[in-house]
Amino acid sequence: MNPKITSALKNKHLALAVGTIVLFFVGTAIGYRYGRPADDGIKDDKPLRFQSGKLSHPLLECDIEGEDLPAAAQEIPYFDKDLTEFARNLEGRLGVSKVTVYFRDLGNGPWIGVKQDRQLLDPSKSRLPLFLALMKQGESDPAFLSRPLICDPSKLGLPDTNSTIYKSVMTAGEYTVGGVMERMLDFGDPLAAKLLEKLANQEIYAKVLRDLSIELDYDPSTKSLLSARSLSRFPLVIYNNSYLNHRTSEAAMSIMTGNAFTEAMPRFLPKEVLIAHNYEAVRTSTDPDEMWSVHDTGVVYYKGMPYALSILTTGQNPIAQTNAIAELSRFVFQKVDSHMKKMHRKS
Repeated sequence: MNPKITSALKNKHLALAVGTIVLFFVGTAIGYRYGRPADDGIKDDKPLRFQSGKLSHPLLECDIEGEDLPAAAQEIPYFDKDLTEFARNLEGRLGVSKVTVYFRDLGNGPWIGVKQDRQLLDPSKSRLPLFLALMKQGESDPAFLSRPLICDPSKLGLPDTNSTIYKSVMTAGEYTVGGVMERMLDFGDPLAAKLLEKLANQEIYAKVLRDLSIELDYDPSTKSLLSARSLSRFPLVIYNNSYLNHRTSEAAMSIMTGNAFTEAMPRFLPKEVLIAHNYEAVRTSTDPDEMWSVHDTGVVYYKGMPYALSILTTGQNPIAQTNAIAELSRFVFQKVDSHMKKMHRKS
């Protein structure tokens, strides 16, 4: 990507104004990265990325059903009680209503959390179930991801700008399914999401949620919302190759490494540390104290000890919530980094 565009994406600041929130403006970046839509035809829309790297790992056991493995019951002594105290401090200092965290060592499975099972997010408000369902759909249809997809905003209707921070920059034209998926996940384009919702096989979509023990059509009084831990299942089942084949898992993780929203989990991490993640900020409630759900979940590829991190917040100010996620991510990284350096000195 053009360095100037990358820099612009990283340096965009959040702004809050009378019910409409704009986090990042990424129009030029999308145009540069994916080529020109419509006018120049499908040949200019880049295909889905397939990397030959090691972004996924088939050896990690993953508790899809939510049952902890024996290894998960182990304590992680280098966190001690610091993580809970740090999260609670952030709630008070930044004025965030709820902060929940789930961390998992992807080397051997131990985990730690802060109210990691607190259910806060309607699954239909997250793009990850749709993304995983489409990747699964593409697995059984090799031509699916390179299939032409016509975007006609006049037929799709405008996205609800009161319920999202994202601005769509897609124009009428022809794209590939894979290219639209990247726009949806990497840039949060709401028009891309609407287009893909119409394309998704609803049986596969429903099966993904069932397989990950997540209910979509829920009654808040009786059924489940997503928690930090259940949200982490999406990148985890991709990382460990347990839901998609290896090639598709690599492609999915590759897309997640291209996420343009770097103000949350990646903000304070060293630039050389790769992170595959999904950041979202959506309006989910009429309660003024918990109006916004802001969350980031993914895999941090710390050398020698990759780890999963999922942070889910609710509050009235997505700027403060994003800052809380960034600070928590830095805190976790510093703990892991300190632990690994001590281990190296001992060896």
